[in-house]
Amino acid sequence: MFSIFSERELKNYAQEHPLDEAALISIGDPGQETPDFLAGQRRLLRLEFFDLGESEPEHGMERIPEMEDVDRCIDFYQAHKELNFVIHCDAGISRSPAVGLGLLFLKLGSEDAARTELVSIRPRAMPNKRLVLLFDHVLGSDLRMSNYYIWMKRIEQMKKSISEYTHTGRPSQA
Repeated sequence: MFSIFSERELKNYAQEHPLDEAALISIGDPGQETPDFLAGQRRLLRLEFFDLGESEPEHGMERIPEMEDVDRCIDFYQAHKELNFVIHCDAGISRSPAVGLGLLFLKLGSEDAARTELVSIRPRAMPNKRLVLLFDHVLGSDLRMSNYYIWMKRIEQMKKSISEYTHTGRPSQA
């Protein structure tokens, strides 16, 4: 089982569900401390990079996802693949879904199955494009196309929500 959370959602979840038996991947910005509520977890991989996609990083945000981050994720998954995986980043929209997509591909062996599972786990996901491309490079996959479909579906949902709000004055559930 894979779960993907924002940091706040995971903190709330962890208050009622023990994380001791899960494999945890925690993603934050460089220099950001691992969340206190994850202290003492035995199976924790901490990654630190900014949530930047295809563009060049701005000054001060030079640490972007790199091949070593993907390698560490894959090694961690291989060492703990029999466990439930819990992945989080700040918002649970970009970095953690990208890692989830790559690891779901490893688990399921299919880009389409990984995409379908990710969208069912995290409907508002918009996986980090650079991170997905790095997974493709390492795994020999074509997750970038799955990611393209995820992004297009999500953009259509957002357009629909905006249109409904414009016409009704109320936000939709997209």
